[in-house]
Amino acid sequence: MRKNVNPKLMSESVTALTEAMKANNLWPSRAPSSYELASTIPFSVDRLDFNEWLAFIFCPKLKSLLAQGADIPMMSLSPALEVYLPDCPDEVKRAVKAIDVLFSE
Repeated sequence: MRKNVNPKLMSESVTALTEAMKANNLWPSRAPSSYELASTIPFSVDRLDFNEWLAFIFCPKLKSLLAQGADIPMMSLSPALEVYLPDCPDEVKRAVKAIDVLFSE
């Protein structure tokens, strides 16, 4: 866990990811069911597509942690993006990489 992630930069990066996903038609048009959200598998791959996980689990959870001033877990999303959404547009890949850079600082 790390506490020293810049909350302003991370929040801006999450917003950039959200906007990139929406601009490239990767933002889901429907909210997942409670069953889909209850997955315990990494990235919820058994119940959600990766873009749904980003939209409904990752982005809201990270924003919540930032708002609370909580510890932010260290992670790297780019490898998962390459596996679960390999043909996503470069704009989305850049937004994910920007988040990864903040996690690694």
